Amino acid sequence: MANLASGFPAPILFVMPPSGIITNAPDQAYNVVNLNYKNPYMESWNFAVQRRLPQNLTLDAAYVGNHGVDQNNNYNLNASTTLGGDVAKQPLNVLFGRKSATNFKYAGFNTAYHSLQVKLERRFSGGLQMTGAYTWGKAEGYGTSDATGMGAVQYYINGRRGWAQQWYNRTQNFTLNYVYELPLGKGRRWANSNQFARAVLGGWQMNGTLAIRTGTPINFAGNTGVLLAPGNSNTLNYFGPGGIQILKGTGPGAPWFNPAICSATITTQCFAQPGALQFGNLGPNVISGPGMWNMDLSLFRSFRIAEKLTLELRGESFSVINSRSGATRTPTSATRRSAISPAPAAIAPCNSPRKSFSEISNQ
Repeated sequence: MANLASGFPAPILFVMPPSGIITNAPDQAYNVVNLNYKNPYMESWNFAVQRRLPQNLTLDAAYVGNHGVDQNNNYNLNASTTLGGDVAKQPLNVLFGRKSATNFKYAGFNTAYHSLQVKLERRFSGGLQMTGAYTWGKAEGYGTSDATGMGAVQYYINGRRGWAQQWYNRTQNFTLNYVYELPLGKGRRWANSNQFARAVLGGWQMNGTLAIRTGTPINFAGNTGVLLAPGNSNTLNYFGPGGIQILKGTGPGAPWFNPAICSATITTQCFAQPGALQFGNLGPNVISGPGMWNMDLSLFRSFRIAEKLTLELRGESFSVINSRSGATRTPTSATRRSAISPAPAAIAPCNSPRKSFSEISNQ
């Protein structure tokens, strides 16, 4: 251990083997730091129009977009790029006999976001102030980037297949907040003549917020073993007609989508494992899970007791409707994924003709 008295210990020098040849490192997973790392950055742009409307209303409409450059992702340098080649075609196995992953950290990949954003605002007048905002947008990128900021590339054969909705994408978002002074009491519309009514009912104010959002993406993971291409992900097959049936159930025994598994008797609108050397015909993150909505309310009144003394009576309620949220059903959790999508091991392969991605996308 280093200390001020003894200083730093002498460095441990590498001993060159007598043969002059450095043997291969043990066959285990390694992390490699990008020596040419570039700081990620975002390019943003927008175009907005604002219009003043009657009744103290203001309307804003805007297109907002951004382009993420060099966003952090993990890239497996030893992933196979040959379908059916198995471990024999892993790049580092060919060169050094290594089959384990070599994770190239902080590889830079791009992302994209496009949205329509609308806001309607009412300035405070007549005891009411209100702001409502709506966003319709889509965030896409490579990899499975999560809240830690470090994602992972999923496809090394046909890398474009990995371009998909980001884990946090919520297509539609609506929020409303307001402040409303109840029209009761002195100087108000009602209960303004009776002194007792003014004292009891006057001066109350109600505040509230409402948030409604669509869900985050669901990924249908398939059997990767059929690819014989270590390091690559896979998805399930889905056979229509049409896209995945969205049932919109959210409670026990009420699935969000139709989870039917293809069989001898079920051949349409069902899931199946891909066959040998096949990628599933579903793309990653093709549908969104259950959304959520939440409402908070508060009611309060201030009583002036003396010139410098005020008493405030306040009542607050959070999540008034006590609704379930689908926010936790994200494709980044294998445990949660298995609870909402058919388990890969339980789905038999199906070698029916593959439908195109455009046919089965349901975004």
